[in-house]
Amino acid sequence: MSFSLKPSDGTIIAGVHRIAGSQIGLALEDARNPALTLDVKVHAMRRRSKKVRAILKLIRPGFDDYADENAAIRDAARRLAPARDAAVTIETFARLSGTYHDYLSTEVIRTVGDRLLARRAALSDREVGTALSEAVFDFEALAGRIPGWEIDGDEAEVIEEGMAKSLRKASKKMAHAAETGSAEDYHEWRKWAKYHWLHVRLMKKIWPERLLDRAEALARLTRMLGAHHDLHVLCELLQEDPGVAEETAEFTGHVATAEMTRMEKEALDMGEDLFNGNARLFSARCVAYWDLALDTRLGA
Repeated sequence: MSFSLKPSDGTIIAGVHRIAGSQIGLALEDARNPALTLDVKVHAMRRRSKKVRAILKLIRPGFDDYADENAAIRDAARRLAPARDAAVTIETFARLSGTYHDYLSTEVIRTVGDRLLARRAALSDREVGTALSEAVFDFEALAGRIPGWEIDGDEAEVIEEGMAKSLRKASKKMAHAAETGSAEDYHEWRKWAKYHWLHVRLMKKIWPERLLDRAEALARLTRMLGAHHDLHVLCELLQEDPGVAEETAEFTGHVATAEMTRMEKEALDMGEDLFNGNARLFSARCVAYWDLALDTRLGA
């Protein structure tokens, strides 16, 4: 089911019910699929939870239960974090050790790879399965509450404010990352850029002439920031391992640093185009197109 509001929804809250319900339903479907591995199930649950949290942030200004529902989804996803982090780290190292194999010896790749596999193996399937079952219980409870979600106030004004808030937050995170140069701050910018990207995706069918291109640009930006974070994680892994830290100092101190600097510049150049406009004006135009699409559908 499309992750977008549609004029056929009739109201914003009806679209929210449809999309959030679909995301939770798909997460539960994956979690119960015997053909999927535990790691794939965990990834699916966490990916869907981020989309539902983006929906909540869109309606937050008029949703009294935001704090409780956001915490419920966040806490359910956190139960799965150890398993997901272990699996993602293995995937990241395998991909990047291939990309930068000219700078990392076969022995380094084997040593670090074995350590990461051992870290994942330390999490028993029973532990991961228990965490997954608890998350499934939380998602089932959430699915039952979604039909009762209500927006207090004018729906268009609520989502205008919600979209503007996330866009402003992404802009501030970008400026802060540019100022500090911290990898952690770039990762924080990525989180809010992704929320804005998901909001644009929610609205893209309402104003496709502008939002389809913006969604594609935001997807490129978040991929760039994701690659930046992955490289930072790789460097941390190499620096934390006393058996390879000295051998990889040239890579972590020079090659990776230069590559991350290049990514930062490219990301900031992209961000200048995406986050330096008037957040309220942009959000108001999105909502105006929603109203126009709804009026057209109703024949007003």
